[in-house]
Amino acid sequence: MNVHKLSDKASLLLSLFFSVSLVGLLVGVQAAMSVRDISPAVDAAGRQRMLTQRMLSRACLAAYDPAHAVPEGLQSLWEFEEALAALRKGGTAGGVRLSPSPPGLRPQLDALEARWLPFRRDLRWLLGNTQKSASPVFRERLGELAAESELLLAAAQDTVAALRLQSRKRLNAAALLLLALAAACAAVFLLAFRAIRRDLVAPLEELAAAADNFKKDGFRAPPVCDRNDELGALWRSFGEMYSAITKDRNAQKITSDLLALSVRNDAPEVFMEKALDTVLAVPWLTVKPKGAIFLADNYSKALAMKTQRGLHDSLKKTCAEVPFGHCLCGRAAESGEIVFAENLDDRHENAYTDIAPHGHYCVPLRTGGSLVGVMTLYLEAGHTYSPEESAQLENIGGLLAEIIEKKRAQGESLKMTEIIRQASEAVFITGTDGRITYVNDAFEKTTGFSAREAIGQKPNLLKSGEHPAEYYAEMWTSMQKGVPWTGRIVNKRKDGSFYTVQANIFPLKDAAGGVTAYVAIQEDVSALSDMEEQLRQSQKMEAVGRLAGGVAHDFNNILMAIDGHARFLTPALGGDAQAQTDLGEIRKSVERATALTRQLLAFSRKQRAAFQQLDLRRHLLESEKMLRRLISENITLGISAGETGVIKADPGQLDQILMNLLVNARDAMPDGGGLEIKALRHELALPVPTLFGVMPGGVYAVLSVRDTGHGMDGATIKKIFDPFFTTKAKGKGTGLGLSIVYGIIKHHGAYLTVASQPGRGAAFTAYFPVLACPEEKTDAAVSGPAAAVPPGLTAFLAEDDPSVMASVARMLRELCVEVKAFPDPAKLVEFAADYQGRVDLLITDIVMPGMDGFALAERLAVKYPGAAVVYMSGYTDPDIFKGRLERPGILFLQKPFGAELLAETLVKAAAGRSK
Repeated sequence: MNVHKLSDKASLLLSLFFSVSLVGLLVGVQAAMSVRDISPAVDAAGRQRMLTQRMLSRACLAAYDPAHAVPEGLQSLWEFEEALAALRKGGTAGGVRLSPSPPGLRPQLDALEARWLPFRRDLRWLLGNTQKSASPVFRERLGELAAESELLLAAAQDTVAALRLQSRKRLNAAALLLLALAAACAAVFLLAFRAIRRDLVAPLEELAAAADNFKKDGFRAPPVCDRNDELGALWRSFGEMYSAITKDRNAQKITSDLLALSVRNDAPEVFMEKALDTVLAVPWLTVKPKGAIFLADNYSKALAMKTQRGLHDSLKKTCAEVPFGHCLCGRAAESGEIVFAENLDDRHENAYTDIAPHGHYCVPLRTGGSLVGVMTLYLEAGHTYSPEESAQLENIGGLLAEIIEKKRAQGESLKMTEIIRQASEAVFITGTDGRITYVNDAFEKTTGFSAREAIGQKPNLLKSGEHPAEYYAEMWTSMQKGVPWTGRIVNKRKDGSFYTVQANIFPLKDAAGGVTAYVAIQEDVSALSDMEEQLRQSQKMEAVGRLAGGVAHDFNNILMAIDGHARFLTPALGGDAQAQTDLGEIRKSVERATALTRQLLAFSRKQRAAFQQLDLRRHLLESEKMLRRLISENITLGISAGETGVIKADPGQLDQILMNLLVNARDAMPDGGGLEIKALRHELALPVPTLFGVMPGGVYAVLSVRDTGHGMDGATIKKIFDPFFTTKAKGKGTGLGLSIVYGIIKHHGAYLTVASQPGRGAAFTAYFPVLACPEEKTDAAVSGPAAAVPPGLTAFLAEDDPSVMASVARMLRELCVEVKAFPDPAKLVEFAADYQGRVDLLITDIVMPGMDGFALAERLAVKYPGAAVVYMSGYTDPDIFKGRLERPGILFLQKPFGAELLAETLVKAAAGRSK
């Protein structure tokens, strides 16, 4: 006979007992019958204790698994009330018919019912409010239920005890009548005890031990129980509870381990490998130790495998990139929902030969509504889908997505940190208090301050003093307003040297717009600043040159008017010797003024090179006054000049050489010293190496400038002729002087040597080749014009300066030339259009308002193609003439000029016209 339920086993034992007692007396039979009636009540009362424990456990599980705990709890409640009613009034309880309890049991039943009412109330509230499981009220009610269960269990125990007492009384009575059957009854009870021990007490002890393991966090699986009775049901409920709690605990462990990994400084790829190992290491899904993590490219709509464990080699290739919507992982990416497969099916589009049966959970990794990737986990074939597992995987997927995004952001942050650290520009960050909190490598290299020295200091450790306090105050005010500041700053390095930076300083703001720090990016633009300074110096020199050219033009016009009218006075003076002498002084002053103009133009480099035969000795002595003006009073100047011979040179450029060398010598002696200039004749027997190549043997006119200044070393000498190179303080020199000297010397076919040592001064020596056969120089002032001006010439004269126009017109008339003079070239063109006479010459100033001389000549050439053209100008700047005076056959008169040179030029013009 197959008996499973405890109540059935108890009935069987009682039947055996009654069978033995049938041979007894009628009283014994009656007593035995009474015991039989009371025994189900005892069982029912005992079962109420079990129901009480079950209801308490379901109330505890309601917070974790309400779907199962609530129905089971309500079922137990109903069974308890059914048993209570049957105990009191009789009826069926648990499928067993109970007789009404004897009157002596009413106090215990009343007490049991009194304990039951509050327990039932709290139990119903807890089962009906599982959504409040996290609230303090729920936990308080649960605590009250636990306390009430103890009272209810005690009341049930009292009821059982009372029932047993009634049973013992009747058994005692029966025992008196059934002494003969005592041994049989003892045997029956012994069997009952052993059955209860085996079927009830021992399983309950095991269940209690398993429960104790839960209490101690042992989490050992309870022994398997295949019983079909009430204890079997309890075991199964306990097993389900164990499984649910274990899965939840493992999910929590995965979450904890992932969070621990998130705080490590691993790259995203390393983190994903460790994260996948963490998920696969917990056997909570009956998961195979196989899986992979993909990252999503939402632009190309594809998944890229980043890490895997246990995948077949063919899958490593075919699943390296999975389009959205393709295979299980692609479907999870496209839908954004977990895709489950119990076994291989049509959705397994990426497969290979002999692929083993298996299932999948494909979990999308999402955060903030965006897809980060997909995690796929392998399952044993036939694994049943569980909403609980799906929910836990969804939570884990969300956590993974957040951590991966965080790791990506950290990676980008580290990359930016490295970019800043390795940037060529100096970068430093300060707090809102202005103290430095970070400097990069370029800052240390540029400033000389190490990070340890700079951090904690304020940026004024770089302050050079080159800017006023208002400059820094404006910068700080701008930054405090949250406005970026850009500009140049002259900083000071640790070694005291200055450097210029292009600074970009801006505030760092938080999400609320508040300033949290300031960032300064400084590019060393010292070289660029020097170039800009050189450009400014060059532009300044250009401006000075233009000014000098303009002054020279006007001055030359004035000198020409003075010289011309002085010449006109000569015939009128007759024999007045004193007047002749005075007039000679006027003309000498004009010559000196002309030389001064030439020197001014030489300084500005705005005079067209005009090579001529020149006595170096005479030229040096004539320039002495000018040279002495260039030096300070604490410098002694000595000039000695012997016979040098004649050289071919431009006087203005020669003066420029002298001036540049003297200015450099003066600046090399700020505290005074000696300066010596010599001119002499020297013959070289052998070639000599110089800065301009090898100087061949021969006769040279030598010009040397020697000072007693601070001197130069060899490295400096190699660079002194480089444009813009200077050893002077900022703003004290252009760096162009010696490069100009270099160019002039080379243009003259001359040579230059430099001798210098630190602290022992410097000597510059120029060697000009002496002309072997100098041309004879005629004195035009004495001999007069070389040839007479042809008579009957007619000339148009264009000159915007009235004094010069009057002077030139008078000289032309004295040369018997008919003159039509005009101060405005446009008026001349207008006159020429209606003029019917012959025109032999056009004498025109070059620079005039409205129309220059070249344009005027072109206009007149249309009507008078045979007319000769003579250009004149007080300007000497070649840039103004744009090379047009270099054309063959051009006749040019440099103002001021006299009647003799004018006559000579007219003769050349007439001769060229006749050809």
